[in-house]
Amino acid sequence: MVTPERRGVSRFPVGVAVDGSLRFADLAEPQDAHFLVAGTTGSGKSEWLRAALASLIAANTAETLRLVLIDPKRTAFAAFAGSRALWRDIVYPSDEDVTAVFAALINEMETRYRA
Repeated sequence: MVTPERRGVSRFPVGVAVDGSLRFADLAEPQDAHFLVAGTTGSGKSEWLRAALASLIAANTAETLRLVLIDPKRTAFAAFAGSRALWRDIVYPSDEDVTAVFAALINEMETRYRA
């Protein structure tokens, strides 16, 4: 449940430091606004992404978090279909032109900058 003091939370865990402390990223900070998740097949990339998304969704409302999920595997984000946090339906590159989706996101971003 989202409590008033937790509304709009943009922090989520990204790993553990050498000293064993939990490390967080905050999407509100410019240095944390983009991520590259890499690893070998079967190393847990999709699971980590699902956990990070679930954390953000649990700590936010539809007013404080909007997501666009692009799922080339068609299975990585199926559990989020219909989520209140989705700005639009999950995008499957084999069904839809992803560049058009990015263009719509850029237009939204430009509109927000102007506002």
